[in-house]
Amino acid sequence: EGFWDELAKSLAAKADQEKARRILIGNLQGQASRLNLQSTVMSNGSTKAMVNGTLVEEGDTVSGFKILKIEARRMVVEREGIRLEVYFN
Repeated sequence: EGFWDELAKSLAAKADQEKARRILIGNLQGQASRLNLQSTVMSNGSTKAMVNGTLVEEGDTVSGFKILKIEARRMVVEREGIRLEVYFN
């Protein structure tokens, strides 16, 4: 096999990886949409949130998502290296 064959294989593999990542992001967005951010509480430098009826804080995991940041009206979560924002419904 020559240079052009190797290049074509490399480009096809990259396209497959990008497609798989888009599918993963779409799936995770669908799962994150089921996180119901009900309220946030900020007191004495500590932030907590009520998510799906459970009180959580930064660093906790809910429905497989690690909570990275809780702010007044949103939280940032991460799963499989993908960061997503969840807002009040």
